[in-house]
Amino acid sequence: MKKAASLFLFIVFSFCVLAGTRVIENPSYEVKNTGIFHVSKVVLSDTSTRLNVHLAFIPHWWILFEQEKIFLEDSETEASFPVVGIEGAEFGTKLVMPESGDSSVVLIFPALDKTIKKVDLKSFSELSAGESIFGISLDSTTTKEVNSTNELPENVSAWLNDELAKNKKKAPVDFNSPQFFDADTAHLVGYIKGYDVRLGFSTGIIYASNDITREDYPIVVQVYPDGRFEASFPMTVPQYTNLSINKRWIPFYIEPGQTLSMILDWDEFLIADRKRNIRYKIQDIQFQGPLAKINEDLAAYDFAPFDYKAFQKQVSTLAPEEFKEKQLAGLIEAKQHVESYIGNNEISAQAGSILRNGVVLTSATRMLDFVSNRSYEARKDSSNEVLKIPVSSSYYDFLKDIPMDDNSLLVAAEFSTFVNRFEYCDPLSSARPKRIARSVKPEITYYQYFQEEKIELTDEEKDLLKLLSKEDMTPEDIAEVKSKEDLLKRFSEKYKEELSAYARKYMLDSRVQKQDHWSASWHLKDSVLQNELGLKSSLVYEIAKIRSLNFTFKNLPKEEAAAHWEYLKQGITNPYLLKTGTRLFEDAFPDEQKIAYALPEGVATEIFRKIINPFKGKILFVDFWATTCGPCVGGIKSMKETREKYKDNPDFDFIFITDERGSPETSYNKFVEEQELKNCFRLSKDDYNYLRQLFKFNGIPRYVVIDKEGNVLNDDFPMHNFKMELSKILAQK
Repeated sequence: MKKAASLFLFIVFSFCVLAGTRVIENPSYEVKNTGIFHVSKVVLSDTSTRLNVHLAFIPHWWILFEQEKIFLEDSETEASFPVVGIEGAEFGTKLVMPESGDSSVVLIFPALDKTIKKVDLKSFSELSAGESIFGISLDSTTTKEVNSTNELPENVSAWLNDELAKNKKKAPVDFNSPQFFDADTAHLVGYIKGYDVRLGFSTGIIYASNDITREDYPIVVQVYPDGRFEASFPMTVPQYTNLSINKRWIPFYIEPGQTLSMILDWDEFLIADRKRNIRYKIQDIQFQGPLAKINEDLAAYDFAPFDYKAFQKQVSTLAPEEFKEKQLAGLIEAKQHVESYIGNNEISAQAGSILRNGVVLTSATRMLDFVSNRSYEARKDSSNEVLKIPVSSSYYDFLKDIPMDDNSLLVAAEFSTFVNRFEYCDPLSSARPKRIARSVKPEITYYQYFQEEKIELTDEEKDLLKLLSKEDMTPEDIAEVKSKEDLLKRFSEKYKEELSAYARKYMLDSRVQKQDHWSASWHLKDSVLQNELGLKSSLVYEIAKIRSLNFTFKNLPKEEAAAHWEYLKQGITNPYLLKTGTRLFEDAFPDEQKIAYALPEGVATEIFRKIINPFKGKILFVDFWATTCGPCVGGIKSMKETREKYKDNPDFDFIFITDERGSPETSYNKFVEEQELKNCFRLSKDDYNYLRQLFKFNGIPRYVVIDKEGNVLNDDFPMHNFKMELSKILAQK
């Protein structure tokens, strides 16, 4: 029987050879960006080219083969050969993966010239380069993959060692030391084994931020053609943060003044690609440098995944105390898991502290989210009796178990979310003083005051002040004031200091001053903190005060802002926080008026200049947006009439910048046509990352104003005040 089978195979093989057919089993390839597709066999004949493709994906998920988007390319000449047939699936119909997660199809292409040595299999999609395999060998004698990633090239190893040798610090910081707060630059270097420029990305990004001040500064991680990568970024405290590369999140710990090296393996990115239903944790990482041990300890620990759907169900079905009981029981279990890991391994003190704080802050954040989410759900479902159960002050007792004065809290990746939830929790956010309505007639009117102070006004401004100074306004007068809304806004902004001085001098007894209002709010919060929450002032509470300053300073004139800061800092003991608050005040009220600034030279500015150079001589309102961003879409729609009104204006124009991932091509084209948008630019993710770094934004929409010379007038423009701000900008220029 065996001899008969062997003879049959020999005859079939001989027939294939005679017929001009070549078969390559498990052909080697150079690099691929997909973990789902694997070419298991290539059959070349005079009439067709057949690729047997093994599929490995998530059970019950589907794969769609679109005929117009699949083709082979000659790796050398880039000559293209579109797919002409498929076996094992149908074009345009979803192929659902079986329980095993394995399937296979045969893709059929035209016959290839025998001189072609390598081909690329490409399948494009809206959001990326799709599933592509590059450099598939058509040489049947080559069976070993040529993209071996086991060895670290000597030049890369030398470069990493040189960068680590430049390290300013030789040991990790003690979280309890005075050096914990240390504004300095951190440096991340690394290498991706198996990287190739054909993978379609040349940058990553670090979402760097200052949790004390709310300042964001996303940093581009430049990936070089040989797989090396690096980035430098400012820091104020040690942080357990994330690097994002090709849609994968890689957590790492770093400190101000330190250099960390990490070596990644592209093969693991392909594993993550197959497991798209989970947030796959990249595990095959080699760390180098003084912080290597801490990073290894952190990387080896597995946090329990968060079941968001289960949490949302609990919000609508559990009373506050029931949820609290379950959450605290889960916290005990999470703590035991951490302590077991620490006890069974030689864990660094810093890593142990980060892990302990991580589970505590995660639990506290869920407790606070529960309250805010149930308020939202209650507005949607007024009949749910569970959502009507009030939250008592005792619910917040869990806050007493958090070491609010411990520096190490700031290191945990969870701190940013926790401090946000803490400062806006119901007891603190509800502590607002009531404003006193005006009941006393001022000694003199606005108009009389401006005359008294000899403030020069235009005729239009004089008429407005006379109207506002009328003792008894008629309905006609009120209607006239409303018709002058734009003028009133411009006037209020232009004479903000003068109007504030008038209020202090002549209306002090008739209303609460803005500065007094902000200070009174914090006075109430202090009382709530102590009497309702049973907490003392702490490092975290002081940070909450600092985090409020940027917004407060935007709403106060300089003199009142200075008075408010003087009041607030009486309750702040941390020297670094006091220094930070003073810096924020000086940034908000510089000695010299802010003027347009030139963009720094570099890759990001070159990308931006290519966009704006054709518009030189015009003021530009630049909108960073995406079709997947609701507020972005809403803002653009609300400005449609305004854009039409100022169409072809010789002085200014609108520019819209998005990226391929945030704005899929079909929805992008449809929206641009619907909104009649002009001057639209849809960039690659790499180019867009550089612009995010240039203008320091993590969230969108973000609006930037460029003057006629190409300098930045405003890198965080309030587009909702466009009409009022436009006249000021045009007047300046």
